[in-house]
Amino acid sequence: MGRNSPFKKQEPHATTVQKRIAYRCTYFFEETMTVIKNC
Repeated sequence: MGRNSPFKKQEPHATTVQKRIAYRCTYFFEETMTVIKNC
């Protein structure tokens, strides 16, 4: 139940995204290679 866990795959990404948002309103998504604005 840990091999096909979608949460385990998004956990590290979510942490990076949250850190980027905290750093600045805009953060770069490496997975989709798109700039997402979250202010």
